[in-house]
Amino acid sequence: TSAQEYIELVYEDDATVDIANYALAQGTSRSLFPAGTVLRGRGRVLVVGASFDPRGAPRSGDPPVTPGATVITLRGSVAGRGLRDTGADVTLTDPEGRVLSFMPGSDPSRPPRAGVGIVRAETDLADEDPAAWSYDPTGGCTPGGEDRVP
Repeated sequence: TSAQEYIELVYEDDATVDIANYALAQGTSRSLFPAGTVLRGRGRVLVVGASFDPRGAPRSGDPPVTPGATVITLRGSVAGRGLRDTGADVTLTDPEGRVLSFMPGSDPSRPPRAGVGIVRAETDLADEDPAAWSYDPTGGCTPGGEDRVP
């Protein structure tokens, strides 16, 4: 469901970084991370909107959050107005507006599928390369858990 949308950030450096006032954006719509938000070194966080239910939505096939996962809850929807059902590029920007990460969600080769995660499967490629991304091979998603990659 749209309430169960999320984005996961995987941080591959060793140091902890404060990401308060960093933003997730789709076009001109964006969500700021609240004060006190940090990414732990070699960590993973689940970024969700205010209406996200960590228990999942079984009737819709949305799984629960993996036990022990770190969750960041935004004040509104993910990326401002929620993730577009038709697909859209998603960026992570710092407070100065510099793009730190880019997911080519508008690429027609990988349109969004209801309930199916798109994961960074090829880390040797640049994140803006559509070939770096793949659907969850089981046709599902793993909120807060390790990615399943083909």
